[in-house]
Amino acid sequence: MLQLISRQDDLVIASLEGEVDLFTSDEVRAAGERLLDDGCRLLILDTSPLTYIDSSGITALLALWQRLEDEQGALIMAIPEEHLRRRMSILGLDGVITVTATLHDALTRARAIGAGAVPRPRTSQTEAETA
Repeated sequence: MLQLISRQDDLVIASLEGEVDLFTSDEVRAAGERLLDDGCRLLILDTSPLTYIDSSGITALLALWQRLEDEQGALIMAIPEEHLRRRMSILGLDGVITVTATLHDALTRARAIGAGAVPRPRTSQTEAETA
């Protein structure tokens, strides 16, 4: 489900593995919450080992995103599979969650966000309207 790959201060890289669905999404969310409880503020999720995700899995990811957003953090997803990136785009999720095609790009983006060089993605309608 959600496996820790590496951790450096508040930056965590984890992988989403197998199927994230109605039966496993609570486990994914709980594992993500534990990472956030331990101080993670920049979470990179590598989806390369992911074989399937349904709406309950997406909802679990949005819960993690919301908590990170509330704590001035960021969720970055490395999604090498074009089909899943397109699905994220169709759902409008790439407008709130940072999506990259490679883990390397996700790490570069996370470091830039952490250093303040790149603003966190806009997430509210009010912010978008005032820009």
